[in-house]
Amino acid sequence: MSHIWCAMKKLSTLGVCWLLASSLVAFSLGCSNQEDSASSANDESAEDPLAMARAALADRQWEDARALAALAIEANVEVEAAKQIMQRAVAETNNRVRLEQGEALFAADQFIKAYVKVDSIDADSAYGSRADNLSMRIRQAAALPEVVERETGEKMSRILVGNFPRGSSAKEIERTFEVCEKSGDCEMKWFESEGPERRITLGSYFIDRHEVSVSQYSACVAKGGCKAIDWETCGAGLNVEGSPFAAAASPQSCVSWSEAVTFCEWAGGRLPTEAEWERAATGPDDTRFPWGATWNDREANWGDGGASDGYESLAPVGSFGSNAEGLFDMAGNVYEWTADWYDPNAYGDSPKLDPRGPDAGTSKVIRGGDFTRDQGSMRGAHRNRANPEVRDKTVGFRCAKSPSQLGKVSVAHAPK
Repeated sequence: MSHIWCAMKKLSTLGVCWLLASSLVAFSLGCSNQEDSASSANDESAEDPLAMARAALADRQWEDARALAALAIEANVEVEAAKQIMQRAVAETNNRVRLEQGEALFAADQFIKAYVKVDSIDADSAYGSRADNLSMRIRQAAALPEVVERETGEKMSRILVGNFPRGSSAKEIERTFEVCEKSGDCEMKWFESEGPERRITLGSYFIDRHEVSVSQYSACVAKGGCKAIDWETCGAGLNVEGSPFAAAASPQSCVSWSEAVTFCEWAGGRLPTEAEWERAATGPDDTRFPWGATWNDREANWGDGGASDGYESLAPVGSFGSNAEGLFDMAGNVYEWTADWYDPNAYGDSPKLDPRGPDAGTSKVIRGGDFTRDQGSMRGAHRNRANPEVRDKTVGFRCAKSPSQLGKVSVAHAPK
């Protein structure tokens, strides 16, 4: 802070800061006679708030740099340069805060996982109660953010470390099959991969509140981070003027799995795992649909041709209400890519702690249903798959972040 005192000494019209700084020589606040006797070039730099702001920036003293830049702006000294320094200092301060929050969240995860010893405890109510109580204590103690914002502007909801029952029970699978049969041809094997239902524990993470939009993806293309959309692979005419598929507010469809991965990495994140996606969709109360336990044909953009939901094809992101985690369109509109390879038997063999899909496969898991699907596909437990190279008008994505990525500067906003 010594540089700030010297800058104030020069700028103060009343000489108050000069008097105060002069009286504090014994405390080495940078305004001593020793500094006054330095070379004239050094004296000039020491009294120039912009030069001192640059020096503080070089020393990674973000608070000092911000305060000195403010003094330079007030003194009308190279205002544009001072504003750039202030913006950089603010950004770096925010990154440091996010990193500290991420470290606290990671420590909370490790504490809870070690305490509950997930792999040695049966999936019972006592285990669930212990983990939930610990989660609440950690949340209160660490004051962790419930919402963060990606550098690209999208808000992300925090999903705190805890456990939930993943998948569907045999009863739920039978119930869904019966409903499906009434609407036409249906096969039980379409739903069997949802079982068995097992309680698992996930570490904390953040996930986009909305599906990635056309406008967000277009920004990545414009900055050279993403490939331009090849609309012809999805169907001629989708990108014509007036088409909902090319509208700025629509979810970005017609992207392959690797193109979705590229965007999320460019934005400083990643794709969610299948387990993370399901926990985010069903919420803290594990509801059958994102909005609750019972079907409502007006809560999602599904395959009724617009009769009840009002949209014949794509809807702008966020057109329907959010779930308990503040997430939109977790049912319908477009399917969403996840990080995992698909395995129909994954649930029976996977670990109880932060499960991932198999190491290899031929299809990637997609979740959430789309605007052409029936109500069974709108359930949070519904699973589907797609070739990772496919580009389809009904498949989009959203991004997630691990706590360790909170302080990571995205490719989109990395320093030049």
